[in-house]
Amino acid sequence: MLLFLALTKPDLRRTLAGAPQIRWIHLSTAGFDWALVPEVSERAIRLTRSAEAKKEAVAEFTIGFIFQMSKQFPALQAARASTAGHAPLRSLCAGKTVGLVGAGAIGCEVARLAAGLGMRVLGTKRTPEPLPYFERVLPPQELATLLEQSDYVVLACPLTPETRNLFDAQQLRRMKRRLF
Repeated sequence: MLLFLALTKPDLRRTLAGAPQIRWIHLSTAGFDWALVPEVSERAIRLTRSAEAKKEAVAEFTIGFIFQMSKQFPALQAARASTAGHAPLRSLCAGKTVGLVGAGAIGCEVARLAAGLGMRVLGTKRTPEPLPYFERVLPPQELATLLEQSDYVVLACPLTPETRNLFDAQQLRRMKRRLF
């Protein structure tokens, strides 16, 4: 048994060079891009991860960030600290669209929470299929549609050669300009 703790790509490569018997690596993280070294594919090492174990925490953090942005918490806090006025309290999530780039364990949990807040949920998935809480799941080739319709865009996909450089200036220009 071999335990990897916070390894970098060079660390992993050195470890694999000294341990030719390794056939399986399990990561305790949702992300796995740091483990995509040539030795893993060359030696057909099985690579697994624990995305399912982190889905609630990551989804709650994501929804918390959407709350922070939609409720304008910094402005609300500043207004309450002064006597100049107050920021209005109103629902700014219900009716908004969240676009999830990646509909795996974490993306599906964000979709569940967002739908519970009355948000419309769109997603992209390598192999699109109807999923609970999603109004539509699109293929990656329709990312532009998701960007154009979404008030919030969440990257819930792993960093892989397919997703590296997925976003560029052209993609960012497709997004809605103003939220509030």
